[in-house]
Amino acid sequence: MQFVASLPSGKMSPSAVVAVLTAIAKCWGEVMRQDQTGAYPPLYSLGVVFTPERKTEIWQSPPQLIDSRRGDCEDLVIYRFGELYAAGLPVAVDCVFREEPWGMRQHVRLKNGTTIEDPSLVVLGKAQPQWPVKLRR
Repeated sequence: MQFVASLPSGKMSPSAVVAVLTAIAKCWGEVMRQDQTGAYPPLYSLGVVFTPERKTEIWQSPPQLIDSRRGDCEDLVIYRFGELYAAGLPVAVDCVFREEPWGMRQHVRLKNGTTIEDPSLVVLGKAQPQWPVKLRR
């Protein structure tokens, strides 16, 4: 199934970004939880290259991320959230603003209480995962 949505142009509020990403990631978490084939290896074992989008936002599904091996913060959050959700770990999507070379940009990461994991920084080698990389389902 493919889901295509057009959202209002301009900046979406952080709460709207969180709501949409959480819904998509939970759906993929259910798919990952039910998978018996090993189709969804741990995100950080995929060798994904962080590749920011500059204009049009296209959020990849986990299978698309596996195939492309490239993704931005939303793509990585969808995959990692799904992975953690499938393992029964309570996480939430967090949306913050950060400065990029081309201007201010919304950025998403994961949190559980005061613990924050930024999959983009982990993929870039600038941070460590906060939860186990290999999870039991």
